[in-house]
Amino acid sequence: MTKHILAYGDSNTWGLLSADEATPQLERLRFADRWTGVAQAQLGDDFLFLEDALPGRTLDLDRPDMAGSGLLAPCRWNGLKEIPLALIRNVPIDLVVVALGTNDLLQDPDLEIETYLDRIDSMVKRIRSFQLPLPLKGMLLPPQTLVMAPPALGGAGESPLTERAEAKRAILFPSLIKQARQSAYHLVNAALAVPSLSGDGVHLDQLTHHRLGLLMADAIKAIYQKTGRMT
Repeated sequence: MTKHILAYGDSNTWGLLSADEATPQLERLRFADRWTGVAQAQLGDDFLFLEDALPGRTLDLDRPDMAGSGLLAPCRWNGLKEIPLALIRNVPIDLVVVALGTNDLLQDPDLEIETYLDRIDSMVKRIRSFQLPLPLKGMLLPPQTLVMAPPALGGAGESPLTERAEAKRAILFPSLIKQARQSAYHLVNAALAVPSLSGDGVHLDQLTHHRLGLLMADAIKAIYQKTGRMT
């Protein structure tokens, strides 16, 4: 049976590329070149990647700074508030990849590690508690969760804000390892594939998407081999 993987993320799952200041416009990588598409190709037809990605999305933080765009209310960028809708839209789901956290750090580089961990914990619990009014054929249990610790931030000409966010990101992973063991969720460190970034220091390019996709395929394959099932 095909395993359905939901990638729940921000602009680095959406595929947004660094903007060129000379010709300001949005550019999005095609699916095959995004990390999800790369992982899909590596894992083959036994797996199906579903994407629910929104540039600017956080783990658990409203974005009043984004409201000026007129696109969405501030709460719509809050990943914790939106995850039930994402799950309902995409069931059946075997595994949810939570690819969030970068925007939480960029919004508040002084964010306490415990606060960050609380946001992860709330997300994992909300996914585990997800339940439809009636059982859905092919999805008898809530999906498992794979938390992607954020990739590295910064590069040439990085801003002071990005530099501070990267300093906090760099010390998060040991705490995430401990929490993952205690809470029994799966964890992968995106910085293993993306130890640094060029461009604006925040958004992946095609090469780093490819590297991340290979890492994620290996992580998901390991989960399946270890558990024998994903639900």
